[in-house]
Amino acid sequence: MKILKGEAVPGPEWVMPQPAITAETLDQYVNDKMPPLHHAMCGCEKLPDYPAAWGGQ
Repeated sequence: MKILKGEAVPGPEWVMPQPAITAETLDQYVNDKMPPLHHAMCGCEKLPDYPAAWGGQ
């Protein structure tokens, strides 16, 4: 609720790793079973019902 009100929330920032994706590394991040806007580093691949729950095949 604090975030929705624009108030500060104590705690460390969560910084996700964001490696550079280039033409040479693109095939490591593309998942043909998922929709085009799927975030390849979401970590959801290990969750139940993947990929169906995320709109995949």
